[in-house]
Amino acid sequence: MGDPSQLDPTLGGGFDAMFVVIPVLVVIGVVTTVALVIYRGVHVARAGRNPLTLDTDIAIAALDSPLLASATSLEKRLREVDDLHARGVISDAEHASARAAIISG
Repeated sequence: MGDPSQLDPTLGGGFDAMFVVIPVLVVIGVVTTVALVIYRGVHVARAGRNPLTLDTDIAIAALDSPLLASATSLEKRLREVDDLHARGVISDAEHASARAAIISG
């Protein structure tokens, strides 16, 4: 038995092309990925953010947002208004108005 590419003339051409096409596709993929990472990093940096901590910045902003903040209970809000009134920070009218607003939602 000799060289398999000599036995079948179509095997040599396709097999050799595979060793050219696959590395070229890999290089194109790597170059594209590096270019996209650089492009996105520059875009984020121009927006005034650190590209290396962007995901952490987004997570912190989301956690601090009012949508994810735990709602203060009705009782706690009423206690806070009562405390302000007891310390003389708000008047009787403001106290009554604040309590009504809290209770009505």
